[in-house]
Amino acid sequence: MQITRRPWRLHKGQRLLIALCAGLYLLSFQPWSPNAKGEASVYAGAIAMLVLAALPSKFRLLSASAIAIVAAFFVFICLRAVGVQA
Repeated sequence: MQITRRPWRLHKGQRLLIALCAGLYLLSFQPWSPNAKGEASVYAGAIAMLVLAALPSKFRLLSASAIAIVAAFFVFICLRAVGVQA
């Protein structure tokens, strides 16, 4: 099956695992600490993971990846606009 036609299917356990990984990602980099660097990119990465976990199975794999990337860039640009470090 081609990657452009492959559906994005995740079970509840897989979605929960992705959300847990996003939380662990935030905890490991701690973007809220005073000496953290690259806070915007950490938050953008976590948002991309959560978007992938939240997408329904009607999306195709390539579309789901594109949506997650767009969401990450949107969060990154918005956080840079309010003065959060990249």
